[in-house]
Amino acid sequence: MSKGSKLTPKQQLFVDRYLVSLNATQAAKEAKYSEKTAHKIGTENLQKPAIKEAIQVAMDKLKKRNELDQDWVIKRLMWQADARMSKVAENAGKELILKSDMTEKEMDCLSSYSKTESNNQMGSSESISWRVKDPTKSLELLGKHIGMWNEKKIEGGSEKEDSETIEGRLDSFLDKFAEGQ
Repeated sequence: MSKGSKLTPKQQLFVDRYLVSLNATQAAKEAKYSEKTAHKIGTENLQKPAIKEAIQVAMDKLKKRNELDQDWVIKRLMWQADARMSKVAENAGKELILKSDMTEKEMDCLSSYSKTESNNQMGSSESISWRVKDPTKSLELLGKHIGMWNEKKIEGGSEKEDSETIEGRLDSFLDKFAEGQ
């Protein structure tokens, strides 16, 4: 072990590779552990206090450097869940056109965008196609975050009580979302 380090060079390589893939077996293989035992070694390494600490320290640095935290993720999911045409397009007569002054967040609402230019005997033309992201996955993740999909049936409870609980949580979520805008 190097001075001041709690990890062997092989363990440090495991940590470095794990931070890229978040896959312990793959990290063990890339850190030159045996292919046959990579799964077992990867799992064991994740249980070792020094390796756990090294991974946590590196992840904390990454979060800080990228200003990434739970609030950022939730806000981004809420923005995507609220994605709609009016945020990215404007009416231009008979067609909708993308806003020319879209923010980065508004551009993130697009799931695809393509521009095709063609030249032919009749002249040149330009075709643009785009789609707004489906908010279903964002809503699902937000619902999981606030525990909507983890409802446990209360013994002796009724369906009405369960639906009122879910409805109350949804109302609370929507209130929080409205305050954030």
